[in-house]
Amino acid sequence: MMIIGNLEKLEKNLTGKVDMNTYDNKNLYFTDLQSFADTLRTRESRTERLLVNTREIFFQPSNLEAGKVSLRIKNKIYSVADSAFVSIRGRIELNGAGLLKLPVSLLVQVLNDRIKDLNNVRVIIIEDKVRAILTTQYKVIPCIDIIQKTLQGITEKLGTYDFKCANVSYDILKMLLLFSEKKKVIQEIYNITNETYVPGLYLATSDTGFSANKVIPLWYTPNGILPLSYESINMQHRGKNSSLENFVEDLPQLFVKFRNSMKLIKKQLTSIVDDPEKRVETLGKKFKLPQKDIRRLNEKLDLLLLTQHQINSYQITQLFIELAREEENESKKEFLEIIAGRVLYS
Repeated sequence: MMIIGNLEKLEKNLTGKVDMNTYDNKNLYFTDLQSFADTLRTRESRTERLLVNTREIFFQPSNLEAGKVSLRIKNKIYSVADSAFVSIRGRIELNGAGLLKLPVSLLVQVLNDRIKDLNNVRVIIIEDKVRAILTTQYKVIPCIDIIQKTLQGITEKLGTYDFKCANVSYDILKMLLLFSEKKKVIQEIYNITNETYVPGLYLATSDTGFSANKVIPLWYTPNGILPLSYESINMQHRGKNSSLENFVEDLPQLFVKFRNSMKLIKKQLTSIVDDPEKRVETLGKKFKLPQKDIRRLNEKLDLLLLTQHQINSYQITQLFIELAREEENESKKEFLEIIAGRVLYS
């Protein structure tokens, strides 16, 4: 699952450093690259990735937490994090929230019966808790390696960057980089005069199978973040082409996408929309927006028309960007950000 809807929340909720031993089910926020990297190294030193036969594992009620589950691997017992059940459900092919509503005595019986359908699994243990149970086809690429190689590749191929912020949970890592110094160079190369747009990259990855490795190009603007989500570079944790080398080699192509998007923005700025209401309605239907969202877009357009006699195509795009910014639901926000990017290319 791609997590880009959290970008603005990621910036707004920056906090101080949190003790690595106390952040279970929480996010750590960073504005300092060194602290971020140190945290990842510490976590990696406390991570085990065990390839085990399912006959050697046994789910049982926890002796430490009522209603919780533990996993015995050979002679050692580990607590099972609630978030691990996302991957466990995939292994036992039982989806839905109802599984965790079972009495713990029945839950462990179901887990033990169904997990034995597999011969071997890979158990991810971080900070002495089971965080995921994955298939043997899962290709291990630690988050710290992805971050180090990506930053090294960006420096070698794209030049300097600004570490804007990042957050880390046991399930997913998200990082935002900006290319402030590169901005003027890009503008000179492509004859871009808009000083307010800063190119950036959003990276998402996971040590527990929650996310593929993704790098998404974006424009960091005064009105919000405009991700080009459908132009991302993706690498799954499986398959013969899953390598950091291939991932890093693809990074330079992102600036071609920046160039193309800026050309479209320049074109939209000079394109006057004859019938803005119809344009909003047409785009809303084209991208299958719910009617209530189309109404919200029309309300924003009405306010804009109070002060603007002419509306250009990019102002229409900005309405979609604002709609995404205001959305609080994360999955809906992600959907609307993708739509905003598509409106730019429509």
